[in-house]
Amino acid sequence: MRFFLPLIVVLAAVMFMPVGAAHSAQPKPADDRPKPTSATGPSLPSFEAFKLTAAELEKLMHADNERSKTEPLSFPKGNGLRILMTGHSWVAPARVSLPKIAEAAGLDGHHQRAHTNGGGKGSANSIWLSEIGKFKGEPAHTILFPAIATGQWDVMTWGSFYGDRPEFYTQWIDVCLKYHPTMAFYIQDGWPLYPATFKDADPADTLKAIDASAASLQENMFRPLYQALSEKYPGKVHVIA
Repeated sequence: MRFFLPLIVVLAAVMFMPVGAAHSAQPKPADDRPKPTSATGPSLPSFEAFKLTAAELEKLMHADNERSKTEPLSFPKGNGLRILMTGHSWVAPARVSLPKIAEAAGLDGHHQRAHTNGGGKGSANSIWLSEIGKFKGEPAHTILFPAIATGQWDVMTWGSFYGDRPEFYTQWIDVCLKYHPTMAFYIQDGWPLYPATFKDADPADTLKAIDASAASLQENMFRPLYQALSEKYPGKVHVIA
């Protein structure tokens, strides 16, 4: 029973999350990526990866911040999962519901540490850049790196976003596995992003277009992304959709 309890938590999270959403839009060349059509459109992620030197990584692993002073960076292994979370608003319900689910299941060893943001600012690469102080001139928000350095976290999660590339995830995975070789990783569904012209179309036509776009995204972005990560890290990367 002890073996299955952490799995129950993960499966329960899936049940409590929105289901059937289309994945974020298909990646395009750097000069042709979709742009928000209004001031209320989704915030765009940064599409440029940034590799760390050994010295830069070491500094981040010992970074100090106010959150680290009030929240533990690590927990001993218990009968639940210790989860590092990133993502945007689409995956936020899991962050809120998981502790309640774990408590109801009797898992007193469930712990979370999250670094999330809205829209594209919550993508895997944007959170990475935010942690290291390279996100569009904003100051560093180093929340997860000091926790990773303890080697006492079991799982890391991300919310997918259009334009995602394997290296946006491998940069995280390589660092995590360096400190905890048995960690597992979960990529969650993402907010869909569709052309503004959809709002003026017939509802039936809109649904058909969305279904077609979702099928295309599965084949052209999400499936290749998952396959690339699965080949590089066999048995380590999973999808919550």
